[in-house]
Amino acid sequence: MKAVTSVMLAFLLVHQTAFGVIVNSGNAVAAGTGTSASVTHGLTINSGDVVLAFINKNGAGGTITDDNGATPFVEALEEDSPAAAVEMRYLIASRVAGASEPAAYAFALNVSQNWSIHIRVFSGVHASVWDVVPAVGTRTGSPSDG
Repeated sequence: MKAVTSVMLAFLLVHQTAFGVIVNSGNAVAAGTGTSASVTHGLTINSGDVVLAFINKNGAGGTITDDNGATPFVEALEEDSPAAAVEMRYLIASRVAGASEPAAYAFALNVSQNWSIHIRVFSGVHASVWDVVPAVGTRTGSPSDG
């Protein structure tokens, strides 16, 4: 998960020189068990900020689904862990904040599992560059690839 977070942050930083200063304006985490995963963040999120969501659930397979109503997150990646000894599924998603963001973000799991969510908020990101539909792709390699 750390490597994927680094890739997402690197994307943000590449655009820093072209559009201004990008600031990590906050983050929030939560963990629990069940079919409903949510995080109440307590953050000040302004219109145009980019919100990244990293959701992990124990157990391979199944689905993690956005449950945020009319303004859903855009899924960047959802897959099972490539490590044979680790049974987990994770989702990485983003959205450009609107004029009024909710106090909590929620995701639904198709089966009851232990889960965790990490939300990161960035200000100063050029939203028209960020807010694009991701291409379908397949990640290759293994966790030991670095």
